[in-house]
Amino acid sequence: SLSDLSPAAAAADPARSEEGIRAMLRWFKEAFPYERGTCASCGASAGYRGTVRASRRERGRLAARAELWRCGECSSWQRFARYNSVPQILRDRRGRCGEYTNAMLQLVLALGWRARWVVDWTDHQWLEIWMPAGGEAGGAW
Repeated sequence: SLSDLSPAAAAADPARSEEGIRAMLRWFKEAFPYERGTCASCGASAGYRGTVRASRRERGRLAARAELWRCGECSSWQRFARYNSVPQILRDRRGRCGEYTNAMLQLVLALGWRARWVVDWTDHQWLEIWMPAGGEAGGAW
């Protein structure tokens, strides 16, 4: 249950709570596949062609830009809008590290956890959750 994922449950039983968080992360990874530029028409690998301003419709859903991809097999073009809206990300179930870090951060914070959004020099992004070690011993990111 969600109460098993709370920080209070973690203080009582850190190992059980950590397993609950790991289970939630596994579910998220399965339910929200990482966008890898696969052609929606034929399933082949598409090639990145550049980034453009989001369309009016995409901007209405809080995207600032969209990536253009072209399939090498069937020559179809695709857009991948980079949304900043968590509800839109959850509806579309399309994203990469930026979209999914944003969505997961909001879920974890809603459960009451301390979390931080980390970005490295290659523009890769991920979420770190503070996991208490129990009692006064502290914890770890």
